[in-house]
Amino acid sequence: DDIDLNSPPGFLGEVVRWVNGQCLYPLPSLSVAVSLIGISALSQGRYIDEKDGITTNLMVFCTAGSGTGKESVQKALAEMLRAGAQEKNMYGGLKSEQELIRNLVRCPSSTYCIDEFGIILGKITNAKKSGAHYLEGLIAAIMSIYSKADSFYLPTGDMKTDMEKHI
Repeated sequence: DDIDLNSPPGFLGEVVRWVNGQCLYPLPSLSVAVSLIGISALSQGRYIDEKDGITTNLMVFCTAGSGTGKESVQKALAEMLRAGAQEKNMYGGLKSEQELIRNLVRCPSSTYCIDEFGIILGKITNAKKSGAHYLEGLIAAIMSIYSKADSFYLPTGDMKTDMEKHI
């Protein structure tokens, strides 16, 4: 009961306070989430917990109402990544499973900050009906990639061929 999850100690707490300082209306929970995302992205999976072997791989979903100032939290994340020369690895949307894989080949520490993700999920859910077949495997790919934080994601043969052509 005496632990405030919105005010963590140490370096993370400093980053959270910085993010909140960027906001006209502080969003404490989102600031913690964005701080964790930023630190994770900047460490690029190079750090592993010695006790449990846990990496800095994160998947974070945040919600906030319209007009609450989410944009300032997103801008703070972009500024963190820019300061760490990682802004080129930040994306604002997901187009297809193939694009996701190509982005990860370019940089294994891809960071997605997608506004209105519910709309994307709706498109994915209706992919078969709408003919948007390029979206059908997206959720499975995300989950498979996420679960490979301390190992390797193995794409399909066709995807490897496409990536080799792209490279």
